[in-house]
Amino acid sequence: MERVPVLVDTFASPSEIEALEGALSRVGLETEVERTVPPQGLAPWLVLIGVPVGQFLAGFFGAAGKDGWEAFKQFFDEIKSSHEPKRRFWQRQSAPRQGELVIRPNIETPPDMESSERAAVMMGWIGTGDTATSLTLPASLPEEAFRVLFAIDLSEYPHHHIFWNPETRKWEGHEKEEPPSADE
Repeated sequence: MERVPVLVDTFASPSEIEALEGALSRVGLETEVERTVPPQGLAPWLVLIGVPVGQFLAGFFGAAGKDGWEAFKQFFDEIKSSHEPKRRFWQRQSAPRQGELVIRPNIETPPDMESSERAAVMMGWIGTGDTATSLTLPASLPEEAFRVLFAIDLSEYPHHHIFWNPETRKWEGHEKEEPPSADE
């Protein structure tokens, strides 16, 4: 099994982390999930898997042949359903947490780096000027998007942030800027 870094939001419970580790193990990834990413907004969940997008998706083709998208959707649904409903202080009932899965190559960080800084570097918020392709899957992603994802050519998105546009019903990419060279 390959060992990859996985970061989750600080609201993730031990049972959510255990379920995530189990789902990742079933697709051939070994990891220790770190609760380190500050939540975005009011209690959404976030899972960041540090592995190249093409490599990650290729694992589903190998496991399921033509139906790779179905295996990937099942994996995503397992992660999504593992997130326990949370009760916000103004609500009387628990509500499902909305969130997203982000897949992007691992960015090496010094071992003594603070966990909050490490999360910001891994998310691409600060630091390296990373241009590697990343993929974001929101909790509300429709089945159609999974089918279409496995039909796109990722080589057309070499330095992009890829996301599903619900209005056009297509995967789109925003090109990332190249970091400045050492000469500049």
